[in-house]
Amino acid sequence: MTTSHAATISITITLDPAPETPAGFGVPTLLVDQAQGTGNPLDQVGNPGERYREYTETDDPSADVTAGYITAEVAAAITAAFAQNRKVSALRICRVDTAGALGPAESAADALTALELLDPTGGIWLLFMDTRTAATQVAFLTAIAAKPYFVILQSSDSDWLTAGWPAAYSTVEDNERAAVIFHDTAAQWADVAWGCNRAAFDPDLPSQGSVQWEAPILGVTAYTTTLTPAQVNNAKAHPVAIMGKLGPSNSFVDPGANLAGRAIYERLTGDWFGVRLREAIEALIVQQAERGRKIILNPTGQAMVLGVAQGVVETAVAARHLVEGQIILDTPPLTSADLAARRITLTGEAQIAGSARLFVFDLYFTRDQVVVPT
Repeated sequence: MTTSHAATISITITLDPAPETPAGFGVPTLLVDQAQGTGNPLDQVGNPGERYREYTETDDPSADVTAGYITAEVAAAITAAFAQNRKVSALRICRVDTAGALGPAESAADALTALELLDPTGGIWLLFMDTRTAATQVAFLTAIAAKPYFVILQSSDSDWLTAGWPAAYSTVEDNERAAVIFHDTAAQWADVAWGCNRAAFDPDLPSQGSVQWEAPILGVTAYTTTLTPAQVNNAKAHPVAIMGKLGPSNSFVDPGANLAGRAIYERLTGDWFGVRLREAIEALIVQQAERGRKIILNPTGQAMVLGVAQGVVETAVAARHLVEGQIILDTPPLTSADLAARRITLTGEAQIAGSARLFVFDLYFTRDQVVVPT
């Protein structure tokens, strides 16, 4: 038997930190009053159960209606979410205990804060409310004004159909983080159907990516009273989304804009890029720290940061958020203030990939021969 000296060799292999799960944009959240039931059963001694429950395409909400966890109205919202041709991954139903039945009385903003602390898989970005009351909607938008979410509200306020801005919504005019869709029947779920229809497209994937928000939706009945052309024009001028006939669709939603008139996909692109860039830089910092390396305050360190940003840009171009060839990134020379603060700065400009909404054709037909340019 040969004597072994293997013990004199010690091998340690350290792997890079595991990649962080990217923040999600694809699980919309419907905030529902506890009185409606939210899929959050009490335990056997009457304590509050889950803060939220998520439903997928294969779930049957009728069982939870029978059990008393949700009402038929909430089940209808879930049905509308998955009535679309492309299915969202899930719809999250979150409890808002406005009456204080299970603890201190809550506002929708309080419930959202509680949901944030739970850090649900799939992230939080797109929000809906079960209320159609303007004052409650406006209070929620005001309370979460500094948060990086987007809210789709539904309203039956007929003032949206007139020339002036509705008085009930005067304080949220030009709001960048909210859109309103009009429906004259409050029990319909045009907001959920519209939002889930668009959220079904993954903003990270080249095959899906950034999509326009003018779109046909399903699972929502037509208006009780057909809108006049003047009402349609007034609503769009606010701008408020309405359903109408376009080609084969009787429920095409237009415009896909927030209350400031900005295309919603622009708001999503800004939020998406900010989140993905932060995740990428955080990963770089942790990776270099794990290896015992500095991100040096010199052109080498600047190049590392620039490379990470360029990687996010490449993903943004592939997913149709930004226009290829219309992006500038730069790391300005380090100043004495940068060195003192241990700071690397990156600046840039980029063109958002816009989507055509209006189409104008100017054609002239004549009996005479047309001279075709050579």
